[in-house]
This record gives sequence, structure tokens and C-alpha cells, in this order.
Amino acid sequence: MVWEIDPAHTLVEFAVDHLAINLVKGHFDAVEGVLHLDTKQPENSWVRASVNTASIYTGIAQRDVHLRSSDFFDVEKYPTITFESIRVRRTPQKRCCGWQSDDTQYYACGKFSDRFYRLCTRPDDRLLENGAGCRCNS
Repeated sequence: MVWEIDPAHTLVEFAVDHLAINLVKGHFDAVEGVLHLDTKQPENSWVRASVNTASIYTGIAQRDVHLRSSDFFDVEKYPTITFESIRVRRTPQKRCCGWQSDDTQYYACGKFSDRFYRLCTRPDDRLLENGAGCRCNS
């Protein structure tokens, strides 16, 4: 089964530890991509997605402007963050990242574009396994 990611029914959100005193949450409004799910052989499944970095929203306009600047996402130079799966797994557990088909939960492990990793302090394999990518600090 192949699906185009529907931006109206897809949420790409994040939470970042800020100075070890505050958790900043937000999301990206503009997402697109394609998902191929082989329910009989999940290892043949894949997902490719991208978000428009200028669509970042944290609820505080001044912070959003700063996040769009060259200090962080540099949206003029890097207009998108991309994700490409390396593998897809079936799991009986509910996960924060993934999708569901026929009461079976799936999640993707993969790679984000290089620009995204520049913002990360260190890759975190546990988060990669959960479909996220890295642990970021501002």
C-alpha cells in the first residue's frame, strides 16, 4: 500500500530541553511525503518525508523568528528537513513515532538531513529506534 502523507492529518512535533530548566514544544505546519507499507513483509516498507523549516511554530512569534534564523534552521539556505527510513518494524507497543494499520503498530528508523543534525548535540540510538533522531539542546 502506498500513501501520500496528508498534511491535514499529520503532526510533526518536537520538544527541546532549553537550558535544563524549560521544555520548549512546537511543531511544523508544512509536511509532505510518501509512505509505502508492506504489511506481510514490513522490511520492504519505507517512508520519505520532508518538512518546510519556515513552518516552525512554538506559540511565541519572537522565538519562531529566531529559530528560522541562521542561528538555528537557517530557512533561507535550508528550506526543508528530510527524513528517509532505513528500516520499518512492526511492534505490538504503542510508540510516539509511527503509524497504525489493521491494529498493528509500525515505526520507522532512519536518517534526517544533515542540517538537522547540525542542531543536535549528539545522536541518540534509543531515539533513532523510536523513529525520532537525536537529542537536541538549545
